[in-house]
Amino acid sequence: MAGKKKKESKEKEAELKRQKQLEEEQRERARLVQELEEIESITARFKDNVETQTQQKQDWNKYVACSFLPDPKIERDVNTFLQLWEHEPFLGEKPSLDPLFAQVPDAELLLSQLEAEKALAIDTFNEKRQKIIQEQMERHSDIMMYKWNLTTQKILQHLDFFEREPNENFQLGAQKLGFAVGLWGNLTKNPRHKLIEFEQLRIAFTLPKPLALGSTAIRVIYNTNPNCVSSPSGDIKPIQYPFAKQGGEQVEEGSEGLVDDSIWPTTVSFHLPPHSNVHEESAQVMWWDQKETKWRKDGITDYELNMETGQVKFRTIHFAPVALVQSQYCEFPFSNWLLEPVDRDVAHMTITGKHSEIKIQIEAGQCRIVQPMNSFIKRVAGDAFSPSLLLKRLSHIGYNFCGPKSMSGHYKAEEQAIQAISQFAHSLRMRRSPSNKLISSAKLAFQIKDNDDPEREWCSLLVDVNYKHKQETITCAMLLQDNNITEDTKFKFRSTAYHVLSSMPQKYQDPSPLFVQTVAQVLQSTRVLSFS
Repeated sequence: MAGKKKKESKEKEAELKRQKQLEEEQRERARLVQELEEIESITARFKDNVETQTQQKQDWNKYVACSFLPDPKIERDVNTFLQLWEHEPFLGEKPSLDPLFAQVPDAELLLSQLEAEKALAIDTFNEKRQKIIQEQMERHSDIMMYKWNLTTQKILQHLDFFEREPNENFQLGAQKLGFAVGLWGNLTKNPRHKLIEFEQLRIAFTLPKPLALGSTAIRVIYNTNPNCVSSPSGDIKPIQYPFAKQGGEQVEEGSEGLVDDSIWPTTVSFHLPPHSNVHEESAQVMWWDQKETKWRKDGITDYELNMETGQVKFRTIHFAPVALVQSQYCEFPFSNWLLEPVDRDVAHMTITGKHSEIKIQIEAGQCRIVQPMNSFIKRVAGDAFSPSLLLKRLSHIGYNFCGPKSMSGHYKAEEQAIQAISQFAHSLRMRRSPSNKLISSAKLAFQIKDNDDPEREWCSLLVDVNYKHKQETITCAMLLQDNNITEDTKFKFRSTAYHVLSSMPQKYQDPSPLFVQTVAQVLQSTRVLSFS
């Protein structure tokens, strides 16, 4: 009898313990749900505040600018301006590059404004807006090329206005605001004249034999601006190149490596902007296939790059736009990153890639480059850009730190971490966790430290978007003093990443919504949480 009562007592005690555990789990589940709802509320409130702040800032900038250019935000105004600009007379009585060069500053300014607007659409994931602006930018470039064609046509029709070269051929070169333009006309048809060199522009190319014997003109446009014009079209009749060699014509020395030795090649050389960051192992010359709308490398051989002088030299059978290109992800994976607050709504983001390191100053709604600082980057060092536009500017000179737009794996965990980091970047230091590469793609780890307490040790935050709670999968995070995280690390206390960070001491309260959004955009654009 006593044994039976003892057994019933143990069963009752076990049942009470089970009920208590169940109640605790239900309360914890309710708390997690409440935390997620709170985050959604905070996110929605911040979004409304960001839109208000952004609009106020843009209205003020527009008022201060007093520009005759259209508002890049208003699609109708931009389209109307482009239509009027396309048909606006601009050529003078005398043939010259000056009338078009006079339009270049405003044309480049409008293009940069459209580019900035597109970058904003990228940062806010507005694909419809991106498409509209891209079409406007392409039309802008087509109009600019149309004007280049009209200018070239008038110059070629009035060659008597210009001095001749000592060899009696026509040659004209000029440059302005990132544009270098060279124009050469074959008047003598001398087969011994094989090299065309624009010394002032630092551009040169050889003449294939058919061009040396024909009534032809060659125009070279070298554009070092971030947005390049499209391929030639309009009133200028392009030469159908390559030229096939006739039977019995000798194969030119050095053309053995070409795709087709029966085609006349040309050798081209130009110089890169100073202090371009070139990755020799991935850099190569490619040509733009307008029909296929892609860069190609077939038909280009004997590529040489002099790192000391910046000269690029190659042979090609394609008269088409060419560029020196390199791997988009040559800095990946990142070896380190550090985000540290500087002031209330100012933080510095340092990213160390495989070859280079950059430091970005993040402010409310904009970013600036801090490092590296060479003579070329100094041209944009004082300027503020949206995150994706700043990264594009850097990639234009070889600093490739922009991450993939889409990917599987870490994305959900990364999204949760970005949401938390951006809210507390004004008060806490955060950096890469070496443990991040030791855990599954459903998890993500980074390290945190109180910015005002140098004695405090770094601790780690672990996010898991596939945490199994009973039969349910939930997202949770945990703070750990031990930075050695593995796949087997157990959760002792579960919360959201946002609420974990909110429990840490902070110098500043209530950061600017625009600053929070900008930090998030930098993390989204670089993907440092997933690729480090």
